[in-house]
Order: sequence, then C-alpha cells, then structure tokens
Amino acid sequence: MSFDLYLDDSTIKALSAAADRNLVTPCFEENETFRPGKKEGLGTWSELYVIRDTSLTPPKEGKQDGSVLVFKLALDVLGTAEGGPSDKNAGRTHYLNLYIDKADLLDKSSKFHQMTARRIGVVNSLLNSLGIVTEGGVKYGEWFNGEDKPLVGQKVVGTTRKYEYINKKVNPPEPVQSVDIDGFTPLG
Repeated sequence: MSFDLYLDDSTIKALSAAADRNLVTPCFEENETFRPGKKEGLGTWSELYVIRDTSLTPPKEGKQDGSVLVFKLALDVLGTAEGGPSDKNAGRTHYLNLYIDKADLLDKSSKFHQMTARRIGVVNSLLNSLGIVTEGGVKYGEWFNGEDKPLVGQKVVGTTRKYEYINKKVNPPEPVQSVDIDGFTPLG
C-alpha cells in the first residue's frame, strides 16, 4: 500500500507563513511605534507581551557546570484588545534565548564581553520594567526558575527589532532575517 500527499503552491505558502516563528514587521499605519530599518521588511517597534514561560538553564550542548547559562523566555504577543499597540503579530509567540558565558561577562578584554553585557542588560531591563530592583545584585534563578515562576503571566512592553545578518555557516553564505528584543519598558 502506498500513501501520498499533494499540496498546491498556495497551501504550501500559507502553511509556511503560519509556521514562521519570526514576528512580522508592521508599517507605521499598523503600529505607530514602528521605525523602518535600512531595508524593506526590517525595523524596530514596540509590542505588548505576556510572559508565558521562563527558565535559566545550562545550554543543551556545552558546559554544564553553571559557567554558561541560557535565559529563556516564551512571550505571547497581545493585540489591541489587550492593550497592545497593534494586531499585526497578535497571537504569535516570540522565543527569546539569551546565552550568557560568565567568563565573557566578567572579562572586559573578551571579544564577546560587550555582546554578553548587552544580553544581561536586556534581562535586567525586563526585571526593572516589572519593578524588580537589580542594583545591589540579583539571584536570577529565583525569577526565572522554581515552582511558582513569578514572571509568568506578567505583561511587558518589548522594543522589538527585525534585522538581517549573513549566515556564513552555509555555502554560499546567505542573508537571514531574525527578530530580537533590545529591551523592555514598563507598561503605560
């Protein structure tokens, strides 16, 4: 017995668009916070998110001794009915993973120091936007892990950026678009 499946081109494109985990760049008419990037389809804008899940864990591959950690956030985009600035990405989920190597963070001469410090800055802006003080030290695991996960269910505004980079891991190298969050601000 033989099984087969045929999907026409429009169905394949619709399924691909639905499976796209990247947020869609709005235009100014759809989201007045939008600022265009250097190329069409790129730019920066604000989204209202609700935190669906959090964790702070070692990476799947690599050091497991706690010297390298990944902050993970699952963020659901809220639309205008929930107070968001736009419905363009409402209902989509953005997965934010921030890789932190403690050695790079502490060594200002490391070529990865600035990038790692920026990532910690994003995490601290999230906590600060929720009224959590980060001056004087923070036990991040208390906020991202545990049974109660106190960040889950909180709403935050994220400065969202769609950008393009060259993937040099393929031959020939090719441009890839991705979405990142540059920081968080309080509601209101």
